[in-house]
Amino acid sequence: MNPAWLALIIILLTAWPTLGRSDATVFIYHRFGEPTLPSTNIRMAQFRAQLDYLQQQRFQFWSLSRLEDALRKQQPIPDKTVVITIDDAYLSVYQQAFPELRSRNIPFAVFVATDYVDRRYPNYMNWSQLREMRDAGVEFAPHTASHDHLTERRDNETASQWRQRIRTDLLHSQQQLQQQLGIRSSVFAYPYGEYSEELKQIIKELGWIAFGQHSGTINLHSDILALPRFPQSEFYGDLPQFIDKANSLAMPIRKLHPADPLRQNHQAPKLRVELSQSLPRAAQIRCFGEGNMRVRWIKPNVEFEVSTDQPLSGRRSRYNCTIPSDQPGRYYWFSQPWIIAGQAED
Repeated sequence: MNPAWLALIIILLTAWPTLGRSDATVFIYHRFGEPTLPSTNIRMAQFRAQLDYLQQQRFQFWSLSRLEDALRKQQPIPDKTVVITIDDAYLSVYQQAFPELRSRNIPFAVFVATDYVDRRYPNYMNWSQLREMRDAGVEFAPHTASHDHLTERRDNETASQWRQRIRTDLLHSQQQLQQQLGIRSSVFAYPYGEYSEELKQIIKELGWIAFGQHSGTINLHSDILALPRFPQSEFYGDLPQFIDKANSLAMPIRKLHPADPLRQNHQAPKLRVELSQSLPRAAQIRCFGEGNMRVRWIKPNVEFEVSTDQPLSGRRSRYNCTIPSDQPGRYYWFSQPWIIAGQAED
């Protein structure tokens, strides 16, 4: 055999595990360099180390709009694609993150809670700063006007009234971005990452796609009404954890039961997960979250049940599961969020 052809065959066989992949990892940030708020803040040293790693390892940085286009058109996504998103529009985004990302020519998007900008809250950006960022190529998308807990109904509010209030809130944020910045985005981020099946239906009717704050990687089969993102903060922002997430793969989920994250009490549900394909190392699955997490395989390598011996804690919690892939150091990653209706913030 011609040595050149042999070399090409070897390269193709070596690259085969990644040639067919269409995974994108989306990270979510809130505050930058604000150490008094560690649960939503990333230290700038952590942030720079993360960006250094992604650039040194030649990850592809996609804009939010490019990812949206690929998901809607079902176009391939190159392996090791990342998207940087930031929620709420805090002032430290303009002061800290914007200069750092601009100096590296890295695209990113900000989901804006527009009422907070309209009211000129001192720890939020103003419209002039947002326009400056827009002119530099930063993308913006709606994050509601109110930043309310959208799954909650108000006292004596009917289902119809709740739906109308939520639609008005969502559309107002989109309209403000169009009026103030001249953009009209149909990508949305749920405040606090909270969603329900009812809320997803409203998003679907609007023709939007939506992101939560539950961990995981996206592929072309992901639920575009509840796309995962890896939250970053001081607590989870150190480089070893970040590397695991940046290199993660989308767990091929076909069906979840129950799929609705909204729960009426703290009783921990049994979650049944059906995979769309058999994973060779599925028996090595690990799940973590609430208490002692147990996994029971219903159909070997393709369908399993996750349960725990502890009740759900706080307002928001998650079941997280990982399965090793055949690629060293890379894991299929999946997360299911839970939201307790009526529960106050922790």
